[in-house]
Amino acid sequence: MHSKLEVLQSPYRYVLAPVIDYILKVEADTKYHKICVLVPELVVRHWWENLLHNRRADLLKVMLLLRGNRRIIVINIPWYLDPK
Repeated sequence: MHSKLEVLQSPYRYVLAPVIDYILKVEADTKYHKICVLVPELVVRHWWENLLHNRRADLLKVMLLLRGNRRIIVINIPWYLDPK
């Protein structure tokens, strides 16, 4: 199976619903494959900086855990706000 970049259109910056719908559609269409979802996770220098940024990555992981099944694998990729 070959992978390709899919561009999902979403009005008004709605990110989570189109991504989750797409992942669940791919999961339903493939019966024997695992689906790996790479999620960039923001790593900040100070704990209070977490309050300044949204938590969409956490929401995406929780929603996939609740609505998906064991064939959906979520992989966290650290994304550093400040270069070290």
